[in-house]
Amino acid sequence: PEDVYGLIVLDKLIKYLNEHKYTKIQINGYTDSSGIKENNDTLSINRAEAVFNYLASKGIAESRMIHRGWGSEDPIAPNRYKWPTIL
Repeated sequence: PEDVYGLIVLDKLIKYLNEHKYTKIQINGYTDSSGIKENNDTLSINRAEAVFNYLASKGIAESRMIHRGWGSEDPIAPNRYKWPTIL
């Protein structure tokens, strides 16, 4: 994550994991439904892996984490787009 809010959230997660040494987590990456499915799948994997690597770099044991990319599967919000018409 490059924005400050994302780092704040991840740092809170690190604090929680350090306080709960036996907790294991699954990190899920997603995309919206636009674009090519294979590219979305790869992007979602890369997103989850980036979080995994950040947490590992801060001392969270890799054995406590798994990560997976889901592409645009199972969205938490509607994936509706109104594409502009090019004349």
